[in-house]
Amino acid sequence: MVNIKNRMISEASVTPHPDASRSIETLISIKGVHKSFGSNTVISNLSLEVRQGEFLSLLGPSGCGKTTILRLIAGFERPDAGEIYVSGQLVAGDAAWQPPEKRGVGMVFQDYALFPHLTVAQNIAFGLHRFKSDARQRRVQEVMDLVGLSGLGNRYPYELSGGQQQRVALARALAPGPQLVLLDEPFSNLDTDLRAQIRPEVERILREAKTTAIFVTHDQEEAMDMGDRVGILYKGCLEQLGTPEEVYHWPATRFVADFVGQADFLSGKVAADTISTEIGDFVNVRNLPSGCMVEIMLRPDDVQLFPDTEEGPHIIARQFRGSENLYTVLLPSGKQIHSSQSSTEIIPIGTRVKIKVELNHVVAFTLAG
Repeated sequence: MVNIKNRMISEASVTPHPDASRSIETLISIKGVHKSFGSNTVISNLSLEVRQGEFLSLLGPSGCGKTTILRLIAGFERPDAGEIYVSGQLVAGDAAWQPPEKRGVGMVFQDYALFPHLTVAQNIAFGLHRFKSDARQRRVQEVMDLVGLSGLGNRYPYELSGGQQQRVALARALAPGPQLVLLDEPFSNLDTDLRAQIRPEVERILREAKTTAIFVTHDQEEAMDMGDRVGILYKGCLEQLGTPEEVYHWPATRFVADFVGQADFLSGKVAADTISTEIGDFVNVRNLPSGCMVEIMLRPDDVQLFPDTEEGPHIIARQFRGSENLYTVLLPSGKQIHSSQSSTEIIPIGTRVKIKVELNHVVAFTLAG
């Protein structure tokens, strides 16, 4: 299950139009960017802004363009069209191009990209050529202390654990004092337990350093937990940009609703103020026109089950997930929906049930035709 942090919904989800003349509060502006590799369009008309000090998560299936966005911002790729601004300065577009080393952007790669023949301290110092020797040593020690690597400066990468290597990569990215750090699935090479340990540490380090960060992942829990806002990508397009709560509870598109968390979709017909389905009526909050067919989104935690003796829905499967039981319920129409219940509440497979749906808000998508 996706864990949504308890934060208030605010105007933070609104994406202003990128403009180079905007306040420095907007650190990154991407305006109408396209990128293709041969006949394969990877990014299509992408526009978004990242605020100074913000932690933005980019989430989407494999091949949706997440890493390409990072490479475009860093300067490792050139956009085919559109513009990219850093701190109000045009760094990529028809009228300008600024190389990676001039952009004030650090990057933590998926495989860390550490130099095996250099020590930890030498890896961290690699991008500090503009520093004098004494200042370089002081800066290396500062970031080693920040990321918890004190005393390991003379070790080589192969002598470190995966979590320590990840910290070295982060320290190297932070050492030059970048305005922005880009993280490309930085936890994908770690086992589950270590990921859970390292993730909050990395977030703490970045926030203590007051560094803006863009974090790419295909892991929904990571994206929701770390991001002040989450951008959902699909086939090179930005489907939705908002707080984790907004993306989860108020998905803007059918894809977002299906991709983020677990969701079932129940067909219904609009009749005046209600939407009629086979398990009951829902409020037509969007004032959809009477007669149109829609799909209602149901999350498993919206669906309550009560054992019943009458013919109707019945349980066909149960998955024990530690903190909960996830039940699959077969409706008379043949449609399946899911319900999450307490891990201590066990309802036998085959049990006839009554269904009660408790929605704080109704999310409905109009069916084509």
